[in-house]
Parts: sequence; C-alpha cells; structure tokens
Amino acid sequence: MTALTPSNVLGARLGVYEVQAPIGSGGMASVYRGFDHNLQRPVAIKVLSELAASQTGFVERFRQEARLIARLRHPHIVHVYDFGVQDQVVYMVQELLPGPTLEQRLAELTARGQPMPRMEVMAVVRQLAEALDAAHAAGIIHRDVKPSNALWNAAGALVLTDFGIAKSTIGETTQTQAGVVMGTPAYVSPEQARGESLTPASDIYALGVVLYQLIGGRPPFDGNTPLGVVLQHLQEPPPPLQPLRANLPPEVEAVVQRALAKRPADRFASAGELARAIEAAWPGRQPAQQPAADIHALPTTAWQPLTPPATPAPAAQHAALSTSGSDTQHPALSTQHSAPSTQHSALTSRALPILAALLTILLVGGALLAAQGATESGARPAPTSAAQSTPAAEPTDAGAPEATEAPEPAGPLKGLRTLFEDPLVAGAERDAILASVNSAELALASGDSAGATAALTALQQQLVRAGRAGSVPPETVRAALAEVQSAAEASGLRLPLSVGP
Repeated sequence: MTALTPSNVLGARLGVYEVQAPIGSGGMASVYRGFDHNLQRPVAIKVLSELAASQTGFVERFRQEARLIARLRHPHIVHVYDFGVQDQVVYMVQELLPGPTLEQRLAELTARGQPMPRMEVMAVVRQLAEALDAAHAAGIIHRDVKPSNALWNAAGALVLTDFGIAKSTIGETTQTQAGVVMGTPAYVSPEQARGESLTPASDIYALGVVLYQLIGGRPPFDGNTPLGVVLQHLQEPPPPLQPLRANLPPEVEAVVQRALAKRPADRFASAGELARAIEAAWPGRQPAQQPAADIHALPTTAWQPLTPPATPAPAAQHAALSTSGSDTQHPALSTQHSAPSTQHSALTSRALPILAALLTILLVGGALLAAQGATESGARPAPTSAAQSTPAAEPTDAGAPEATEAPEPAGPLKGLRTLFEDPLVAGAERDAILASVNSAELALASGDSAGATAALTALQQQLVRAGRAGSVPPETVRAALAEVQSAAEASGLRLPLSVGP
C-alpha cells in the first residue's frame, strides 16, 4: 500500500476523515473539503505541505496552531476539531467555512468600481475586533490579520482563521527566532517589521490596515517589493483617506491614523475600542424627519370638492366660516373669508331689516301654533332636546373603508417571523425578508415542491447576505437559518445549503 504524502491525500482517508476536494493552498499548507464519517458532518482538513514539514520547527508550529485555536471558543474564531499525523501527512481538522473570504469580497467590489458600504465596514470591523479581543484575553497574538484570513460561515458571520504564526504570551515559547519577520508585508506592524517582541497592539495595527482598505479600497502602503512595503510601514505616515472616498468625515481619518500610529502606545488600547471609535466617528446620515409631536399637532382635514353644489347667501357663508375652526382647510372658503371689510359691512346693513322682519313673523306664528296645539290636545308639547334638534355629525372619512389589521399567518415559518420582531433588524431588511417568507409559505402550502425549494433556498441566501452586511445580528441569522432548515425537512425538501448544529 502506497504511503500517504501531502501530494496524494485527495480521495484518501486520514483517520475517520475523508479528503474530498481541494479548497485552497499556500506556501505552508493546503486546505481540503472533507467529511467526518464518525460525526457525519463536513469539515475542512488543513494539510501541512512537504516543504514546510521538512523545515525545522514547522511541524511543531503547526501543532501549536491547533492547540492555540482549540483554546478559543468564539463565534468569530475558527473552531478546531482534531489534529493528527498519518504516514508523512500532518493535518488539522477545522470547521468548514463556505466563504467567501474578505479578500474576495473586496476584489468583487473593486471590479465593480464600488466602495464597501459603510454599514458593511462597521460589521466587518466589529466582528474582527471581537475575535481579536477574545484571542488577546486568552494570551494569544494572531500576528497575521489580513482579509484572506477572514471568511464568512454558513450563518453569515465573519470568522478569523489561520493562526499558523500566532504567538502565545502565557507560558509557551514561540518557534520564531529573534530578528525573523513573520507576517504579510502589506499588514505588518512597524515593531513586527523590526523583529521585536510583540503585544496585542501589533494586531490592532493590522486591523487598522484592514480598516483603511475597507474604506479606501486598497491598503495604505504598496510597492514593487515586499521590502519596499515594509520600509513604508516603518518610515512613512499613512496617505490620507479622503482622496479615496468622497464625503468621508474627518473624524474617520483621525481614527484610522491613530490605529496606524508607529508607536504601539499611541494606538487604541484594544480592538474593541477601535471598533467603537470608528462607529462613533462615522455614524451615517439619516434623512431629516419632522418630530412626531409636530406631526400630531397638525389638524386632521377631510377632502371636499373645490366647487360647492350651491352658492349660499353671503350671511350663510360668513356663518359657516366663523364656525369652521380653521381658515386654511378649503382654499375657496379662505378666499371668501378674506373679502374686503367694506363689502361685508354693506351686506350686513342690508340684511339686518329683512332678518328682523322674518324673525318677528316666525315668533308670532310659532306662538299661535303652540296655543292651538295645547288647546286641542290638552297637554303642553314636550320640549325638543338638543340631541334631537342637532343633526348627527358625519364622519370625516365618509367614503374610506375602515382599516383592519390582518391576522398574522400561522404557517410553517411562523417561528422565523417571530425572530424578526428583533428591534436590531432594520425595517427595510425586515420587510424584504418577511416578503420572502410569504413566498416560501405560499409555495409550501400549495404543495409545489420545486417552487418551495427555490423559495427557501433564496431565503437562505438572503439571510446569509444580511448577516454578512451586518444588517441582521449573527445570532438572529443562525436561528432563522435553523427555522428554514426545519421547515424544509418537515416538508421532505433538501436545500443546497445544509445548516448543521
């Protein structure tokens, strides 16, 4: 039987793990998609290259990487499941991250000529900062923070990977020799470039470089040779960001410059402090809105035709205007109400004698009729109440149907609807997701298996995108994906993206 080597592991078995397909490779290791036959789940298998395995200290460094990550249990740090050696193959088993990498996302935006949206920048920095703070709290310095080492998982959360050159500051020695530079030139800190002993401030500098790239579309320093880039980190201040992105607040520039300070003591005290500072400096612009109190103070008006059915007498017009409660509800009436005072006085002087005569006639006639009625019936007529004599007020919205709230449907995705009552989910994002939920439930209710599969798959993708953009919290995305998977399994459907425990 041929002994296994790093070059012929494809299709082979490493313990209980089957190596199925290549995912990516670098100078130190190659990563394969695999399957854990013991726990029945997909995994990622990282195999140390022959060249790296032949060099002194690399196998031990690879083992150290596995031990370091295994100590870290955090949603934004890759999970390590196992480590082993079989024949000439040294391998580590990790959780499978479907991606893409942050580097691929930036390349996609560059190809489109688009900057990364502000909300997505905040989500990326916040998640990477949480991962780094957790690592630093455990005494681990990553030393190679860069976009290619950050991948999205199936729930839409960004995960920090590749702790291959990480250093533990608690009771372990590093395999890096003094004066040897480890890291990637575009993201290396000045003290790292000088080969000095490192602190968490070095990772904060690298996160500052990533932040610069997220905002400006490229790293702050570039050159024809790695040495040229390293020298810029050592000697030159970062170029201004504002020429690379229009309408960038100056406070953002100040945050990035502090993160990229040459002296570690001048940077932020933690990655989380950097994330909070950039969110405060770049809060985004909200459309101006009138305060709710002012809106509710406005009078409620009912629509009326501009041309009245009949023109009332001048006196009646004046009476109607004086009791309307508002001079601005009807343009035509407002114009009449603003007639010259001299015309109003003339009309009043001519109408008074006529009104007096009519009033006298009505009083006399009324008295005679009342006396006659009392004589014939022998009883005094009952007085007319104010409620009887006053006609009922008509509703202001006479022709509008009364709005009623539709009951919430209790479909197979009812649990998912409940999740999106989360106030942290933006209203527009919530509406779009709930619209997709409606489509999926209609397809499920009609028994359309193909349509339901397509609708649920589209809903999965929509949830993952929302998680990547940071518009939906990661825990909400994970729970929502589990609801979608449960609905699919209950209907006997199989979705392309299978969300495991």
